[in-house]
Amino acid sequence: MNDLQRAQAEADAIATLLLDAGIEPTETFGHLDPTDETLLARILATEPAAPRPSRTSLRRRRALLQAAAAACIALLAVVGVGALQSSKSPALAGPPPTLTFGTASAADLFAGKAPSAAAELRNLAAVADAQLPASEEGSPHIESYGWYASTGTDAEGVHTSVVQAVFQSATVHLDGSVTSTEDRSSGLDVNGKVVPRKADPTAGKVVTDELPAGTMDPHWVNALPRDDDDAMRTAMLDRQGGEATCPEPAAIGVPYCMFLTIQEMWGWQVVPSQVAASAWRTLANEHDVYLLGQTVDRVGRLGIAVAVMEPPNGSFTRADIMIISPTTGQLLSWEWIEEAPQEPAGATVTAFQAITSSELIRP
Repeated sequence: MNDLQRAQAEADAIATLLLDAGIEPTETFGHLDPTDETLLARILATEPAAPRPSRTSLRRRRALLQAAAAACIALLAVVGVGALQSSKSPALAGPPPTLTFGTASAADLFAGKAPSAAAELRNLAAVADAQLPASEEGSPHIESYGWYASTGTDAEGVHTSVVQAVFQSATVHLDGSVTSTEDRSSGLDVNGKVVPRKADPTAGKVVTDELPAGTMDPHWVNALPRDDDDAMRTAMLDRQGGEATCPEPAAIGVPYCMFLTIQEMWGWQVVPSQVAASAWRTLANEHDVYLLGQTVDRVGRLGIAVAVMEPPNGSFTRADIMIISPTTGQLLSWEWIEEAPQEPAGATVTAFQAITSSELIRP
């Protein structure tokens, strides 16, 4: 984590504590007494030395550090020093904490001790199948909270990549054009849960992309098989280029390819319940799919977590988690975790997306 990311994480965590105390982080405060003035000066004077960054980076870093310092002083005055989190808190110093699970831990998963998810996936498929049919007409509109790498180019043409919380609103129009808006005003609290913020377009944190007609089929999931698991397996793998293109070994590569298709299905489409049921039955037929059990996702919803392992990679061992609603059979969230034996949970979180709204809207 670089200085800018650390400052942003600290500012977000402090703002969360302010919100809990009933204080709006953007609220201005009156005259500071000499002690607070001295503290503020010390905070602003302790920025670590580094190679001279661009003027844009300097302005952004200074603004973040000043916001964090002002919030510190306000919080100390209102709730006292004891309310501040440790500097080693996950939300301050790195990724959000790994979720807890009712059946098997992340460490169990990486150790090969997690049980099969086949029976639970079939139960979830039955839940999805029991839902009343809904209209399949209209433009898919998906809203979600994510925490993953965001790449771009700053005002001076420097390529940047920052892991940050993002609220995304995406619509796939009937002509295949896509409108996607990302709001980076949100953050994570010290427990790794999403904390919404008021959007601030003037801060450059809200970005909208308009992609042309033909970019994406708005209803490709509607054509997926609903009563033939073999045909569904073929369709899910074909979406990734076919079974032959899935990484070796096939026992791991095939479920991994299915996970990639599931990400795309729920990330951009409104998935009919019977299609969801078919997807879970098909995944249940694969051997290397594991049950982690009951959990609560990043936006506070109860779900059942199942996981697949990613194909071997020389630099890390990663698993992909799907959190499924036990009441609707729909995907709620997905997460990437990497093995980290030095961590108490045995893993670190590298990305997640929590789907908060999925609906068909009028063109």
